[in-house]
Parts: sequence; C-alpha cells; structure tokens
Amino acid sequence: MKSETSDIRQLDTLGRVVLPKKMRTALGISENDNLRISLESNAIVIRREVPLCAICRRDRDLTQIGSSYVCLACAKEIASKI
Repeated sequence: MKSETSDIRQLDTLGRVVLPKKMRTALGISENDNLRISLESNAIVIRREVPLCAICRRDRDLTQIGSSYVCLACAKEIASKI
C-alpha cells in the first residue's frame, strides 16, 4: 500500500475509530487480530501484531499454548526429547 493512502474518519464518543476496509485488507488484518498502538513523535501508529514462536521466532504453523505460541517444528523437537 502506498504511504500516501489516507482516509479521514471521525472519532466517536468512546474514542473509537473504524479502520478502513481497504487498509485492513492490504495489511491482512482480520476480526479479532491483535493490534499494537503506539505513539511515535506526534503520530499514533497502529501495527498488526503477528504472533511468533516463543522458541525460534517463526511466524508459521503456530499453536497457542497459554499466552504463548510454539511452531510445529519446535513442538516436534520438544516432543522428541520427552
């Protein structure tokens, strides 16, 4: 997505704003995804929080265990050592 892409949205009384569908689609953001919201200089920055394997930091084939994620390769390696 080009950095010039912009939209004007109104903040509601609870401080919410709807992210435009074209932007959510371009970034692969789906319902219930986690987003990291931070202040950088004088801008609010919203990034999609991608879960990573707690061991090797891969972002594919993940299984959630408690509040952490483990990839299939690491899960297999752990299982082989038990």
